[in-house]
Amino acid sequence: MSITKRIFLVLAMCLMAVPVAQAASSADESKQLNPIHASVKKVAEKGYQDSADYLFGRTAHFEQNTIPYVLEAMVKVPVGVDPGLEVVRGPRAGGYWLEVELRDEFHPYPRAEGKSDRGEFLEYVYYPQLKGGKQHLYIVLRIPKDDKRATALHDELLNAVKEFTTPVAG
Repeated sequence: MSITKRIFLVLAMCLMAVPVAQAASSADESKQLNPIHASVKKVAEKGYQDSADYLFGRTAHFEQNTIPYVLEAMVKVPVGVDPGLEVVRGPRAGGYWLEVELRDEFHPYPRAEGKSDRGEFLEYVYYPQLKGGKQHLYIVLRIPKDDKRATALHDELLNAVKEFTTPVAG
């Protein structure tokens, strides 16, 4: 692939990565996520006072000091098939990226829970079941490698969601 095509691909993917608001979300969906958002926000603000966060519909998002990366896609493909590239928002040194989404009935995901080395950063994915219901959280945390503050955020995040969910594997 020529350098011109790569640059065009990166620019196109960056434009697609801009968050687009979903159509109409009910107020009930936000209300369900409010206590989880507040709990996670306390944890995030403890180590990252300048982090940005928002709660929209079924998604709570937190980040500080992030940039878009073009990385190999994390998808299942047959042996010998190129998985392609994807634009992934991730942390720079001293930053983090976190998304907590409320989802309905649990469906098997193509990735196991736990840690993945994405080259530029570590990515943690968890799917804890909410207590007393059919819903679950889809949690993605991206932190720089070898960052003690970010590792503490990971550990405290797992403790914060325990209050609302069945046990989360660490």
